[in-house]
Amino acid sequence: MKRRWVIVAITSMALIGAGIFVRTERKNLQLAKDATACRIRAEQGDPASQFMLGSIYFHGKGVPKDSVEAVRWYRKSAEQGNAKGQYSLGYMYHEGYGLPQDYAEATRWWRKAAEQGDAKAQDGLGFAYNRGEGVAQDSSEAVRWYRKSAEQDYANAEYDLGYMYYYGYGVPQDRVEANRLFREAAAQGNEHAKRATGVNRVRVPAPAMSKIMLALRLLASVYFLVVFLKAWQRRRTRAKIVTGVAALLLMSSFVLDLFWYSYVGHLDSSAIFTALYFVRHFVGGVIVAMLLSIVAPRSAKVALVLAAAFFCAFIVFQIVHYELKQIAPTIRLFCFVGFPIGMSIPSAIFLWLDRKPSGRELNGKGDAAVPLTTR
Repeated sequence: MKRRWVIVAITSMALIGAGIFVRTERKNLQLAKDATACRIRAEQGDPASQFMLGSIYFHGKGVPKDSVEAVRWYRKSAEQGNAKGQYSLGYMYHEGYGLPQDYAEATRWWRKAAEQGDAKAQDGLGFAYNRGEGVAQDSSEAVRWYRKSAEQDYANAEYDLGYMYYYGYGVPQDRVEANRLFREAAAQGNEHAKRATGVNRVRVPAPAMSKIMLALRLLASVYFLVVFLKAWQRRRTRAKIVTGVAALLLMSSFVLDLFWYSYVGHLDSSAIFTALYFVRHFVGGVIVAMLLSIVAPRSAKVALVLAAAFFCAFIVFQIVHYELKQIAPTIRLFCFVGFPIGMSIPSAIFLWLDRKPSGRELNGKGDAAVPLTTR
């Protein structure tokens, strides 16, 4: 009977896998057909198709991903005056995809597209003037191009223009107008605007689970604090000191999480948001290292190796998913490097203390050596 169920389970898994494979292959075949049809039109000189073919190569849909080939087709489209092709070619120059990075050339192509009314290019040109990339830095000119793009309801430009109003860059400071623009951008899904208006609250797996973890952290901090206070009157050891520090860190972590869940949506600065996220995980890493040293006093080397492995894993993930760097969850994942960094610091200290020679050296027979000096 048991064997029959195993056969049924294996067969079901095989059928599901085969279905996924067939569906994927069918989708890839359709993308390849679309790419071929687009290539025929692009080779006939159609600028819109040339832009589309460049995008196909850039994203690798139906063809191998190839930034150099994407640039070639974007350029053909841009040289025929296609605004989307001009913006895309400028973007490739700005980011250095498929050719050397060149801000001046990026701005030149963005200006051509912006003057045709392309909202993305107008926002890009505003960004260039705001940062002084390829052109002289000019906040007033940045506001002018941001406004042209925002008037076309482009969410990124609405947020960028709101940012300029919020801090008074290139325009008189006007927080009311800034918040209006932030709300309009947030309604279209702009993550920065959501965070600025408090719409983009921190997403947790489940509110109930978050409350349980907060309560457990508070109880753990109280427990370690009580253990530390009871042992403080007797002889002080490293384990007792570590217990006290762990109690304080757990309490700090509890306070940080309370602030995070309650007020993070109101932070209007991505720098503050990122720093807070980093600090939370940094403190968490220190706590884990402390608790490991309490449970296993000689675990410093293992903890240090684990911290290095975590750090490398996060960095590798960022390299592999470099094109996703603007997505908020990936930014949060980047902040997770605070955890291995926090974990490595106390582990390195404990490892150094474990290797530090004690006050008495051992002689060749393994007995305590006679002090080198006498009274």
